[in-house]
Amino acid sequence: MRQGFKRDEPEFLVSEQQSDIVDDAYTFALKHIGQDIGALSVWQDYIAFLASRRLGSHFAEAQKFEKIRAVYHQAIQVPMYGVENLWKEYEQFEAAGNKSNAKTFLAEMNPKNQRARQICRQRRVFREGISVNMLARPPARCGIREAEQHARWKRLLKFERSNISDDVNRITLAFRQCILCFYHHPDVWYDACRFLVESKLPDEAAKLFDKALAAVPESLIIHFACADFEESRNSIEVSFTTHTHIRIVYSVH
Repeated sequence: MRQGFKRDEPEFLVSEQQSDIVDDAYTFALKHIGQDIGALSVWQDYIAFLASRRLGSHFAEAQKFEKIRAVYHQAIQVPMYGVENLWKEYEQFEAAGNKSNAKTFLAEMNPKNQRARQICRQRRVFREGISVNMLARPPARCGIREAEQHARWKRLLKFERSNISDDVNRITLAFRQCILCFYHHPDVWYDACRFLVESKLPDEAAKLFDKALAAVPESLIIHFACADFEESRNSIEVSFTTHTHIRIVYSVH
């Protein structure tokens, strides 16, 4: 995960424009994988990159300090491995600035960091034994190992959903990681789509339904779920098309 987004050495960042491009790359990466339980190194690299920038004016340096603080505030709330070490780094960061502000921010963020640590300990238990790099196989070709992994993923996803008030992005990431391993399993797609619908993310749900229909085109449950979803948001034409497709495909049965 980290290798694909590892920052260049500072000597290669010869212009402010290039620095902005790298900044955008980190922002993109963290948007998609920043909630992963192993994302600590990416957060740390991004913070180190921001700190390495030399902006010149006092005003620009003050803005840089505020931006680093904002990134720390995001990172120390992520339930990931090593989040307690990141808290120590954040304490050192605040200690280098205004003491009064540091006391205020540390008091405000400490409970959020403590919650992240607690959830991380729980996540660790559910993530144990899960293979995120497992080759996706059709259900008919799955054996005991795949069945065990499927059950582990189900337990993890149930746990992640129990903390839905925390961060929808984290649960969405877990579903996407599970789909990579069980791409040909309709139930995984169905659960992921329903989660997005229930989270009131219709645009994201529509995109995922499209991917699900492409991945498991013969799945009745996906077709019906998609049709119901489109009908619920008054996309009658799409819903009608989906129901028509179902009748055509399964008329022979």
